[in-house]
Parts: sequence; C-alpha cells; structure tokens
Amino acid sequence: MNYHNLLFSLTLGVSFISVLLLSNMINVFGQNNMPLNVVAVGDIGCNDNGKQTISSIVNIQPNLVLFLGDLSYDTSLACFFDQTRVLEENVSSHILLAIGNHDIGSGDGNEETKKQLMLQYNIPKEGYYSKTFDHNGSKILVVAMNFTGLEKENQNSNSEKNNLENEQFNFVKNELENSDAVYKIVISHAPFVSSDCNSILKFLRLISCHSTLEEWNNSLFVRYHDLFKVTGVDMVLSGHNHNYQREEKDGINYVISGLGGRSQYKIMEENDTHFSDVYGVLQLQFYPDFIEGKFIPNDDGYPERDRFNVKVS
Repeated sequence: MNYHNLLFSLTLGVSFISVLLLSNMINVFGQNNMPLNVVAVGDIGCNDNGKQTISSIVNIQPNLVLFLGDLSYDTSLACFFDQTRVLEENVSSHILLAIGNHDIGSGDGNEETKKQLMLQYNIPKEGYYSKTFDHNGSKILVVAMNFTGLEKENQNSNSEKNNLENEQFNFVKNELENSDAVYKIVISHAPFVSSDCNSILKFLRLISCHSTLEEWNNSLFVRYHDLFKVTGVDMVLSGHNHNYQREEKDGINYVISGLGGRSQYKIMEENDTHFSDVYGVLQLQFYPDFIEGKFIPNDDGYPERDRFNVKVS
C-alpha cells in the first residue's frame, strides 16, 4: 500500500470513529427524535416500598433521574446505594440529587452520610449546583438547590436559612439569568408550595404536611417566585411531604413528588393532582415544544394519574 492509499485509509478510519463517538454522544439521552425521559421522586427509604420505587424507575428506563432528597432514613446510605447500583451501572442514566433533611440530620443523617452523598453524586460543598443537558439541540437546565427543610426548624440560629436568603439566592439567580436553555427546572427537597394535609391529624399533632416556604417565610418565597417568573422557570420539583401535589402559579408548575416509599401524608381533599394513596414516581418527557408529565404508580393495578403538558416558556 502506497503512502496516499495509507493516508486515505487512516482518514476514513478516523472519520468512522468520529461518527461512532458522535452517535454514542447523541444516544446518551436516547435516540434522535425521542424525548428526554426523566423521573423525579423523593422520600424513598430502604423498605419494600422504596425498593419497588427503584424497580419502577429501572422499568421506565430514564435518561435522567432526579432524586428529591431523603433517600435511606438511616445512619448509613449503604442500603440506598445498593438499591440504586443498577441505575449507576446504566451508562445512559444520569442522576442528580437535591439533599434532604433526613440525609444529613433529623435523627437519621449525620456528617458521615453527608460526606457519602457529596462523594457519590459529585455534589459541591455548598450543596447546590446546576447541570445543563443538550438533547437533540434542546438545552435543559436543572438547578439543584440546597433547601432541606432544616432552615425552618431552626430559623433563629440557622446558617442555612441565611444562605437560602443570600448566597444561594444569588447563585440560583445567576444560573437562571445566564442560561439560554429551552427548559429550566429547579429541584429541592423542601417545597415552596403545598396544600393542607389532613386537618384532624394536624390538630392532634400527628403526621401532617411540612410547612412550605410560602407559609413560613412568605417574603422570601415571593423573591424566589418572582425570580422564577422573570427567568422562565417551567417547573419546581420537591419532596419532603410524602404525597403527590401539583399546583400552577403564574405559569410555573410546583410539583411535590414525595411518594417514594417511606410513608404517606394524607391530603384533606384528594383529587387528580393531589393524592397520597399509592407510591410511585413523576415521569417527565421533554419534547422540543412541550413537557409531558404524568404520575406512574408502582402498583400496576393503579392507573397512571395527573397527565399534563407544560409548553415552552
């Protein structure tokens, strides 16, 4: 083989490898013309219900998993890492996490579990971060906040509350304002908005929904909500309350997906968008012009619920 033929063959080989790598890069988030498949859920645990939730996620075959905090409810996260190893081993699945109060405190979590989380999911020491995904030319920004619910428990002496009002707010503002993503999603453990839970249980100081930012610090909620409006946030996803809720405010869908398996917080008036009677996950499929959402129960005997669409902002 002469020099020119050799050079031509090498060029063809490099081109073929480049095309192959590019094809694999596109397929990281599914095939062309297929939606980006995302699952979001929090408050899981290592009990049988939590294990079934992870099985449901595996069956859905998501490109991206958003864990909304409170993973194991244990002084170690080993059981949760064991449950989710199948997701970690799937090269087409990416995992992002919003830290929950039981992951780092509230009688379960501690400094060790916090370190485990940071290492496992590459979370910066601040606890908040953002990632942008490019799916067939459409960018999706996910901003993961460090809003655990502990901010409300110790308002008078909690540095996390000050962080939520200052450094973290500035970070979220910067990420949202400087992103050209088609879709903008914010995730946190503690909710911004929530309906009332069973008023009888609340009166008896039994299980009830956790207070939201809208309730315990309305002025700060307004700051965030106004920021979300002007920067085109499409959805805010949270957990903490062990039920499913979706409410729309000024075009922003606030969704609580907290039926991962730990327990169920009853809602006073349940309906298609507010319920707590079955464990399961929120599935979001991102198309070029809209997001298609629905709740998928773990139990095949229950129908899918709360089908909705969110149009491009």
